[in-house]
Amino acid sequence: MKRVAKAELRSGLMLAERLVDGNYNVLLEANARLSEEHVKILQTWDIDYIRIREPKDTDESLKIQLKVDRMLAQREKAYKIDEKRLAARLELGIFKENIISILSGNGDTKLYSEKKQVAHSAVSIKIGTVFETRALDQYQRMLHVVAGVFNDDPRSREMFFRNSNEMAGKICNYVERTTGVIGYSLYTQKVAVAELAAHTMRTAVIAGKIAQLLKMDAKARHLVVLGALMHDIGLSSLPMEIRRKIDFFSPEEEKEYRKHVYKGIEMLRDRPYIPKEVVLIVGSHHEKLDGSGYPLKLKGDKIHRYVRVVSLSDKFDEVMNPEDVLAPAYTLPEVINEIPFWCNEYDPRMCATLRQYLEEFIMCNRVTLSDGRRGEMIWRHHKYSQPIIRTNDGEFIDMNKMADIKILSYSI
Repeated sequence: MKRVAKAELRSGLMLAERLVDGNYNVLLEANARLSEEHVKILQTWDIDYIRIREPKDTDESLKIQLKVDRMLAQREKAYKIDEKRLAARLELGIFKENIISILSGNGDTKLYSEKKQVAHSAVSIKIGTVFETRALDQYQRMLHVVAGVFNDDPRSREMFFRNSNEMAGKICNYVERTTGVIGYSLYTQKVAVAELAAHTMRTAVIAGKIAQLLKMDAKARHLVVLGALMHDIGLSSLPMEIRRKIDFFSPEEEKEYRKHVYKGIEMLRDRPYIPKEVVLIVGSHHEKLDGSGYPLKLKGDKIHRYVRVVSLSDKFDEVMNPEDVLAPAYTLPEVINEIPFWCNEYDPRMCATLRQYLEEFIMCNRVTLSDGRRGEMIWRHHKYSQPIIRTNDGEFIDMNKMADIKILSYSI
């Protein structure tokens, strides 16, 4: 694989990855060959280069090359000064009413206002933390119930199956009423349950939030969350050495692992209280838009919309909480930058929706400032590089306006 500068593009070159425009519309699929018309369009885009596949590249080697090159591109971007953005940046102010709206649970509303206001280095508004202990306690209670499906007691599992619709309803309600709900799914490392149960709960919450952002109706949101709760149920019947594997699978182990989608179908398909859409999610959540998934290698529109939501949620949690000890540990800002590169395999518009949500309301990412204070990131406008910090003593600081204070470190 090689990078080809925009000015050097020519017809006949083969793309190494899917191309999407700024609105996440797909222009060309991976492995497509550029025509003269494509070249003309691409040369009008605000891009520096296109990744091109070379004859020597195999599908497997290309996946590795793309991953490495994207990481390098992120590093290059982090050190590149965006002069246009700095020159065009508006002086927007923090308004008390906007903060109160967010903290009262009225949704992830915009913290900035377009109204003219004298810019201050910091705005001191003494309001309690956006991170609510009550909401965290509720999350953990639901998590312990979900954990029952993955223990080795068939009676607990059967009880969970029969009560799963009720649990999905509770999670839907929790997602709808909890501001910054994905933040609570990132703050679960102190909960003493199996990682598979924790992953399942996080995926259900993330899927519920994406479904809400996509404005799915109540029935669809319920089915998505229920499918997310069940998506890995087949793993509960696999040998423990496969379920708890924390590094790369051998080919034989990978083959055994992939059986969990069929085992999940077998466990659910004859239960009258489990909707058929949920069984579909269980059997298809590892399918990918480019056909590289399994078990049927479905492509594009052949993958149901509900399945796409759960697949993206599964991917997001996998990146944020990798079980593989060799996988890189991403921070939330790094994942935000990575999401556009998922569009080969996951629904581009859903990727855009998730990314915008994370850009505009980052919550529960703990920070340490260069002046020694600690706090939490509560929000970041998508036009700005720096977030709003609520310090432990209750002060709200717009880091875009702080020249002498930096963020030293992040932690969940």
